[in-house]
Amino acid sequence: MAASTTLLTEDELGPILSLLPEWTRSSAGTSLSRTIEFADFAAAFSFLAAVALHAQRVNHHPDFSQSWATITFTLCTHAVGGLTTGDTDLATVIDRLIDAHGGDEPAEAAH
Repeated sequence: MAASTTLLTEDELGPILSLLPEWTRSSAGTSLSRTIEFADFAAAFSFLAAVALHAQRVNHHPDFSQSWATITFTLCTHAVGGLTTGDTDLATVIDRLIDAHGGDEPAEAAH
């Protein structure tokens, strides 16, 4: 299944973004980002693996960075230089996976 390559309009984005309150839109409006903290490295990595499996299934892959128990995602459809339903759909799935993997919890002090 290929991700959408049609840019979302401002009118389309408004209602969708209201359902994604934890995500931040870039100043240029071309991407969404979110940072999630987990209790430890293993929990973060397990969550990241779940996101990777989903992304591979739908052929829409996020940019991300992981620093110990913290993961930051940036979503943008690079082929069209902005946001598509592939990005907003992936943000929704990531939010669901966060809940399932115990994200946004205080990280342990030592690492």
